[in-house]
Order: sequence, then structure tokens, then C-alpha cells
Amino acid sequence: MTKNTNQTLGQSRTFPEEPTDLEEPNDPNNKKKGVSHFYLNSDEEAEYMAYKPHRPELVSWANLKFKDNFAIKEYKDSLYRGLLDKGNKRTGKGVITYNSGRIFEGEWWDDKRHGLGFEIFHTGNSYEGEYVKGKVHGQGRYTWATGEFYDGEWVLGYKEGHGHWHGINGDEYIG
Repeated sequence: MTKNTNQTLGQSRTFPEEPTDLEEPNDPNNKKKGVSHFYLNSDEEAEYMAYKPHRPELVSWANLKFKDNFAIKEYKDSLYRGLLDKGNKRTGKGVITYNSGRIFEGEWWDDKRHGLGFEIFHTGNSYEGEYVKGKVHGQGRYTWATGEFYDGEWVLGYKEGHGHWHGINGDEYIG
């Protein structure tokens, strides 16, 4: 696959022609930039569709992968599987997996994490909670791989407001 491509899957799994809703009037070839079509053999289909979400309650994979606007979009360092809007932006539910091992599962809006989500980092640390315009914002829980956690309020990526921190030795702070 090439970088920055979208691969759209519908129930038929193949598209012999360019869908008309992806036309871009400013493109001389009248094709949406970054969109390509492909045909999956059974091995490729198994590889792309075998992903099992860490939080299936956030991303209903069994239903999501069969929606008409479901796509697989490859980046230099990651792979996105989820819904795209007509403007080719991640919008709705989806999963992005990074080469580093980092994974985000959840809601997107205007190509940014927005709504509820779960993120696990290559270190084993994780965050589950609310996002706004790509930042943790609202109520959420950050858990370190050691078992230590902070559960509370976040503002634009930072712990702020009321929260509960619990250390690995049983020590804690609430406030």
C-alpha cells in the first residue's frame, strides 16, 4: 500500500468504479485525493478485519466494518480503521493503531479525537474518558502500567479540577 490512502469497504468489499460522492471539483482528474480502490483476497481481508478492540463497548467492530463509509486509511506511522465523512476526514467511530504500539479506539470529529475514547500507549499506560478537539478534556482516567491511576477532571490535556490519584503503595489524594 502507499502512504495516505483510503481504502473503502462496503458490504460488497469492492468498488469497480469511483463513487460519485467522492468527486472533488478542483482536482483535474475529478478524483478525491488520497482515495484508492482495492480488491481484497481472503488473506488480505483476514489481516485487515481481524483487529479486536480493547473496548468493544466503545467501538462495535462487528457492525462498524460493514458501514458504507467505513475505510482503512494508512499513514506513515499508523493505520486507521473507521468511518470517514465525505470530506475524507475521520468522523464517527474508529480505531488507529500506531507502529509504536499506541492504539486509540473511540469517537472522532473533524479528523480529531472527540467524544469518548480509550487510548493505550506503548509503555502500557492508558487513558479512558472524554476528548475534545484532539485533547483529553472532561472526565477521564489515566492508568500507569504500574497500577497507579488518576481519575478525575481534565482540561485541554492537563489534570485540572477535582480528581482522585491512587498510588501503587496504597497512598492516595482526593481533591
